[in-house]
Amino acid sequence: MVALSDTHAALSVAPDFDQTKALRETLKKPASVNRGGRIFLGSVLCISALGLWLVPVEAGDAAMQLIKLLVSVVMLALGMMFVFSVNRRAEMPEIQIDTLKRELRVIKRDQANTPFVEACHAFDKMAEIKLKGHHLSARDADGQIIFSVPLRDKATARALQATLDQVS
Repeated sequence: MVALSDTHAALSVAPDFDQTKALRETLKKPASVNRGGRIFLGSVLCISALGLWLVPVEAGDAAMQLIKLLVSVVMLALGMMFVFSVNRRAEMPEIQIDTLKRELRVIKRDQANTPFVEACHAFDKMAEIKLKGHHLSARDADGQIIFSVPLRDKATARALQATLDQVS
């Protein structure tokens, strides 16, 4: 996930603006509805795949047995996909770009799903920030990859490209 700063380098910042409070508010937005929906839908699909075999079918109807097998395997696979996709999204870091301070922050979550700032990098000390297609990556002065994250949609990619053009 990429978060763009709500401040702009050419605009003045209000005197009562607190950067740490803004960062805390950004981190409080939970994705629990999305997570709960994925777990619920995955569980329903898995249970339905098993429950499909409780419906009786005539003994000599082999075609119906084959259809039930195909439908239950597809439902079980989709259910497992929804359940296992929950943890993968939580492992991806959140990237915040602050154009005012000219820095980039990498935010991750621990085992208890508590966010923490893993790293903070100044734009001047970075060798490369590359937006290629729907993938954002950055390297430090030593050539080590700082992060590499996929972008969700074209609007985020366009906003990020405009921000990177402004910073450069």
